[in-house]
Amino acid sequence: MQSPNPATDRLLYAAWEARTSADWVTDTAGDHGHHDDCCTIPLDTLDNARGLLVAALAEFTTYSDGRPIRTTVEIEYGHRFSYTWTPTPDPRPGPIELCRGELARDDAHRSNGRYIMWAWPDHCQLKAQLLTRPRLRVVH
Repeated sequence: MQSPNPATDRLLYAAWEARTSADWVTDTAGDHGHHDDCCTIPLDTLDNARGLLVAALAEFTTYSDGRPIRTTVEIEYGHRFSYTWTPTPDPRPGPIELCRGELARDDAHRSNGRYIMWAWPDHCQLKAQLLTRPRLRVVH
């Protein structure tokens, strides 16, 4: 559904930013090495609020001007990147480097390479540039 007006656009952007932050906090605090369940109640509370945001945000896919609110691309199998566009159109043509990251590791725990995430804000498009490492093999 399309947002009805710019005020709602700003609320949707803020809600997506809050949800993304809640996801990060849950992932980070849930794996911080403590084994005494010190974070269980706060994380459960945050997860409940996150669930409300997920349900509310599922109703809207575009801003009031027709642009997508979010774009998601698959970097590699099982690894996705999502970006929330600002409610005010960004006229920059791009490409703009958003971030860099590491691809999944193989069975020997070696990195399969890195990636660069590029954005074209004026078209609300994303592209992952894969920087894979060549596989060397033993030749007899």
